[in-house]
Amino acid sequence: MASTETDIISYNISNQIGNAIINNSERTILVTMPYNTALNMLTANFQLSQGAKATVNDVLQTSGVTINNFTTPLIYKVTAQDNITTNEWTITVQNKDAVLVNTINITSSTGNDFIDVMSGTLQLNAEVLPIDADNKNITWSVKTGSEFAEINQNGLVTAIGNGTATI
Repeated sequence: MASTETDIISYNISNQIGNAIINNSERTILVTMPYNTALNMLTANFQLSQGAKATVNDVLQTSGVTINNFTTPLIYKVTAQDNITTNEWTITVQNKDAVLVNTINITSSTGNDFIDVMSGTLQLNAEVLPIDADNKNITWSVKTGSEFAEINQNGLVTAIGNGTATI
């Protein structure tokens, strides 16, 4: 006798955060991806009840092969081995919320906040917190006094004239 089971036993997408949350009674699956992951071309790996098959919009889904657009929830129609019994599963893939920067600590390699010789340099360092912030990019610039100092993309300040500059 052919099986009437229409379960999705396991479900994952490469690089997902943690395990997929599979709710068998609601027939829903929630997958969380890293912040800012493009959700429009992802491939799921899944295991169905023995002999079952899944389709999305009448397209047969093959575990580890079929590419889908998960920007909106997808409905997997799972057909049991008996080819009669079906159930719909809602698959939702979401991006993790961004971890925002809350502190940037600026220090110099010498502990000083000045340069006292022409063409002298001062290396600035930035510590971005929290440590798991999603965007740790630093853009260095001279806010005022660009006639007295310049700074490169690595935070190295060079004195080019006598005066005060704000970085």
